[in-house]
Amino acid sequence: EGNYIKDLSLLGRNLNHTILVDNSIRAFAFHLNNGVPVESFYGNSSDDHLPQLLPFLERLARPAVADVQPLIAREFHVELLLSNLEDLLVEPELAKFNQTYSYTTCTDDDSSSSSAAEG
Repeated sequence: EGNYIKDLSLLGRNLNHTILVDNSIRAFAFHLNNGVPVESFYGNSSDDHLPQLLPFLERLARPAVADVQPLIAREFHVELLLSNLEDLLVEPELAKFNQTYSYTTCTDDDSSSSSAAEG
């Protein structure tokens, strides 16, 4: 079974404004603070993970958010990913990680480390 690691730096975009939503943590191993993990979708009509994620994605899209990376790190506990990165790159299942995070509703307080949008 092959795995792809997606190098977002090849896009030539500002990574402060770039996210990758993926069901494989390995996909964003080079840019953990840009990765938004989701469960795999295989045609399950009751799957509601993306709608649950919408408030967070809308929060990231606000002009006042100068850098999405600290918000993603805080939301998805990237420090846990970093401490277990070797296991995650070898671990074939995302299920272990899925138990460690939940989606929350972000408030304007989340942008306390953000400055005005680039002009």
